[in-house]
Order: sequence, then C-alpha cells, then structure tokens
Amino acid sequence: MKHFGLLVPASNIVAEKELYTRLIREHMDDVYFHFARLKFQTPYGQNEEIYTKELVESIPESLAEMKRINLCRAAVLCTSAEIYYDQKDELIFPLTSVIAYFKMSGRKMPLVISPYNSDIGEKVTQRLKNAGINTPKEFHLNIKTKEELLSFSNTKLAEMIEQELTPDIDSICILCTNFATLHLENFIEQTFHLPFISSNKAVYERLKNYFM
Repeated sequence: MKHFGLLVPASNIVAEKELYTRLIREHMDDVYFHFARLKFQTPYGQNEEIYTKELVESIPESLAEMKRINLCRAAVLCTSAEIYYDQKDELIFPLTSVIAYFKMSGRKMPLVISPYNSDIGEKVTQRLKNAGINTPKEFHLNIKTKEELLSFSNTKLAEMIEQELTPDIDSICILCTNFATLHLENFIEQTFHLPFISSNKAVYERLKNYFM
C-alpha cells in the first residue's frame, strides 16, 4: 500500500479529478492519493504573480497536514509554482514532470498552450527551452477567471491547434493543472497524429515510477 500527497491550489477544480480518474482507470488498488489545499489571499485574476507566490508560501503548511501519513512522495499540482519555488527537496512539480516526459518520448518541438498571462507563460516556457525543448509556437491565453477557463470550449481548443500546426511541430502540450484535457487526449492524438502532453498527465506518469 503506497500513499502519495498531492498539494492542489484551492482554486483548482480539475487536477484532483483527473489524477484520480487515471488511477482508477489503471486499477491501482494499492495506491492512494491524499489531497491538501494550497491557500492564497490574492485572486488569480487580480495579480497572477502574487497569487502564485502565495500558493508557494503555503506549501509547508499543506505538507504539514499530511505529517501523519507515511507518504512515498508528494507533488505540487501547480505548473507555474515551480518558477517561484527555490527550496531543495524532493517535491514533484508539473513543469519538471513535463520536461521529463518530453525527454522520455524523444519529442522537443511542441505547440504549447497555457491559460497564463504572457509574463508567467514565458517564464514557464523558458524552463522548457533551458531543458532543450524548443517551442516553435506558444500561446498564453491570459485567462483570468474560472468562468473564462470553463468557457474555453473543446471545439475552440481543437480549432486553435488545427490552425497553428506547422510541419516542424512534433507534439502538443497544454500547461496548467486546472486546464481540463483528460477527456480530449485520445481525440487530439487521433485527430492530429501527434503525442499529447498535459501538466496532469506528466505528473501522473512521474508518480507511476514510485507505484511499483
């Protein structure tokens, strides 16, 4: 029996469902996910950088909520948090997990889409570039609210991908654990004949290394 701690922003309505759905689909009966909420005072749409830094500051408190659980590993389910987190520990982050997934798959020319503003989005993709993953095209949608994120339809996402694909792009990447994409993975890969990677998928694949 293995226990994993997952720290999720209190505003995130997607990551918990997507991670547990993957676990159920693969019949991992002896693996358990335990969730704690990362707290913030500043709404995301008011100041994205302060919001993210407040999430990072709440990591020790959220980890402390799980101190009685014998965790195999803990992960932070916030992609942008990693650019503001500089402590040396064994926490798993989505951005590092995405980079590991790209290296495992041998892909390094993704079309990147995120809901971030350009400042945070470019800081995130710079981490990819520093790891040798080029981004021929990247789009940061500057989504401010949960309502805007939920109203960004599957059709709109598919149309955007179709319009922006070029021959040099070898994969499609959606960054942000609050961007629901699990239900679209097969559709995207079958429609565009390219591997698909998301923040939640990358974290799950990284956690699987510790399941056995």
